[in-house]
Amino acid sequence: MKRFKYLILGAGITGLSLAYHLKGQEYALYEMDNKVGGMCKTENVGGFLFDYGEHFIRVDNSYVKTLIKKLLQNNMHSQSLNSAIYSEGRLTNYPFQTNLFGLPVDVVKKCLVGYVKALCEKKQNEREATNNFEQWIYTNFGAGIAKYFLIPYNEKIWTLHPRYMTTEWFFGESIVPKGSLELVIEGALRQRAQEKRIRWYPLRGGIESLAKAFLRFIDNVHLNKKAKEIESSKRQVTFEDGEVVQYEHLLNTIPIPELVELLSDVPSDVKKAAANLKHNSVFCVNLGVNRNNLSDHHWIYFPEKKYIFSRLYFLSNFSSFMVPRGKSSVSAMITYSEWKPIDKSNIIERVVHDSIEAKILKEEDKIFSQTVADVKYGFSLYTPNRTKSVELIKAHLIDNDINTVGRYGNWEYSGIEHAILNSKELAESLQKSKD
Repeated sequence: MKRFKYLILGAGITGLSLAYHLKGQEYALYEMDNKVGGMCKTENVGGFLFDYGEHFIRVDNSYVKTLIKKLLQNNMHSQSLNSAIYSEGRLTNYPFQTNLFGLPVDVVKKCLVGYVKALCEKKQNEREATNNFEQWIYTNFGAGIAKYFLIPYNEKIWTLHPRYMTTEWFFGESIVPKGSLELVIEGALRQRAQEKRIRWYPLRGGIESLAKAFLRFIDNVHLNKKAKEIESSKRQVTFEDGEVVQYEHLLNTIPIPELVELLSDVPSDVKKAAANLKHNSVFCVNLGVNRNNLSDHHWIYFPEKKYIFSRLYFLSNFSSFMVPRGKSSVSAMITYSEWKPIDKSNIIERVVHDSIEAKILKEEDKIFSQTVADVKYGFSLYTPNRTKSVELIKAHLIDNDINTVGRYGNWEYSGIEHAILNSKELAESLQKSKD
């Protein structure tokens, strides 16, 4: 029977980064799929490369910058993010609240009046910060901006109305930028320049090339190994192919509810906490088009219900190597859940129709390739009982020498930068505690 000091479940970016940062330690990385990457996978369909969702890389942290340069070397490039919002039949720059220029006059008026009123009431009442997402929106932006963008878009992308969510998913001002009275007024009077936000992306191979780059620096990676049962009392994992592997410490990056389901002996309160964790799913429709320059944006937000997608993104603008020469690609992000089901039977036709309505595609455009990606775990939902449930589960896991980390291991809203940093911190803390 194999035995390792550290057994890592899941070879997404978090699991790969854990292995990378456990240099010199005895570890093994087990992945149920036939390749590494987790959500960071790329599919080649007739020369068009499509990621599983949108994966621009934030590079705010100096350590992450250095590591990604080391991993990708000359296969990376940086660019300024160009995003927009399509509503009322017009394109405006992101964020909505500081780029109202170009919208119908009555919409701009309602947004400005609502913002000023909210600002005055907030100062007069000295309201405390609220943890309810809907209240936070109205308190900080007013009724107009809430009505025309923040409420409908967030309900569409999360599949849950903001009144049923907390604000704990914010990890910085840039996530839902507040702006200021000066910026809101300026953005209503004239078109402001797009705010400079630098993002990185692989030049060739799509986002999966970042995941593959880790393989030059790590070893002992096992693919097609799906866990069947975890017996924490014996410190061992049984896989579906019958192999049993023992460990000293189990490092988990797979979704917490699935981890709890694998545990052979779980207290009822832990099971209940896992059942409380909610998520949505992401259905991506990917189209390769026989036309260059569908859009000059990286992605466009669609808050209005008449469009099935909440976002369109253009991977051919992430890197020209994502498509054959002279072609373009567009991908539609559609979220769904128990609160917002979708009909998948004719979804490609619906995406094409709505893309024509939104003036992205033309009737005469030829679709060269089409594919879909149905991602079960899209976004973890920050419902009011999410934090206490995660804390309860983690406490039980720690008592059994199981650490859980990452977007799904922590059940959080986060990206590649967080996956790298959080796994680095965990790896270093584990090694330090054993020194």
